[in-house]
Amino acid sequence: MISTHSLNLLPPQDRKRIGHKRLIRFFALCNGSIAALFATGIVLLLPTYFFLFFQNRGAIELLAARREATESEQARDAEARIQQTNTTLGRLQTDYNLTQRSLTTSMTDIVAKAPPGITLTFFSFEKETNRVLLRGNATTRNDLLQFISAIRNHPSFREIESPVENILKERNISFILSFTIHNEQNP
Repeated sequence: MISTHSLNLLPPQDRKRIGHKRLIRFFALCNGSIAALFATGIVLLLPTYFFLFFQNRGAIELLAARREATESEQARDAEARIQQTNTTLGRLQTDYNLTQRSLTTSMTDIVAKAPPGITLTFFSFEKETNRVLLRGNATTRNDLLQFISAIRNHPSFREIESPVENILKERNISFILSFTIHNEQNP
């Protein structure tokens, strides 16, 4: 016996149309369910999105504020160093004033008279005795001897001391020179 569930007295075209409608309803239901799931997911993710959006904006503003603070701090440090340097230079100008030939002019003369093979690495000045100590490197002994001769011929430099060790080597010489700067105030 045939069950009544499998018995369909409709013509084949209607059965086909009903099958298509069922298939369309099934896909519509699936699409609707998927759309509802996406909508629910979007709604549930919105708070996280807004939280991250505002947190990112706050981090950018904080970074900009720290950059400004760092730049202004660096500017303040530079300003303080400049002010300290100006104070030191002012003190040096009053403390180490050498009337006719200043220390700066004398040192400029030393550097100008140095042959190309001479490199000065250290300079020291003692105020009480007007004593200068120079350290440097000479490429050859001849360069060093020319330099010592130029210092000896300078009118403001006296009591030039050059240890014997300065001229023992022929090349790549590390040398030390010391001399006194004399001027009209300090004969």
